[in-house]
Amino acid sequence: MERIVCNPLINKYSTEVIIEEEGCLSLRSDECAGQVARSEWIEVEYQNELGQKVRRRLKGFEARVFQHEYDHLRGVLCYDRFPPEDREAVQQSIEMLLGLYNEDDAIVDPNEEEVKIMQPRPLSARFMPPLEIENGEDTAKQDDEDCVPKKQQKAGGFGTGGMGKKTDKKKKEKKKVKARNALKSDNPKFKSGGKTPYANRK
Repeated sequence: MERIVCNPLINKYSTEVIIEEEGCLSLRSDECAGQVARSEWIEVEYQNELGQKVRRRLKGFEARVFQHEYDHLRGVLCYDRFPPEDREAVQQSIEMLLGLYNEDDAIVDPNEEEVKIMQPRPLSARFMPPLEIENGEDTAKQDDEDCVPKKQQKAGGFGTGGMGKKTDKKKKEKKKVKARNALKSDNPKFKSGGKTPYANRK
């Protein structure tokens, strides 16, 4: 399913967004991945290899890939869309990559105008799933305006191994373990006091 896309434009972005972990081969995706919000669907136009104008509406994974590659043409990397927490986590790897470039013409940050018109907006905080679930309802509040309702979250991601599946399993109660009888132990360090060092631990 390869397509030749020339002079692409994204004419419309959906207001519904999907947050997934995203990486890029330009940044060594295994070491520089983070959460990125992308529009669920987009309307695009471009020219094919015959010079014919094509208009399409893309959705899901195809829309995400198109937005990712379209960003490259505008000098924007997925790293520029990471929330602050993810940017900080991969900063050391970014600096290492910059150190490998010997010229002094590297563009570290995207053009300010591009940042202003960036759609969807970069996440201002990392979206995290609720810590606890009671009676089937989420107890964590979504105070951040960039957070998206749980139904719009999807596990997995473009250019990464995915974040795994969320589970609603309740925490299992810890079983109480009886203290071991040191008198039956062959280990000499347990013989002196008659009890293990952890026998009285609460």
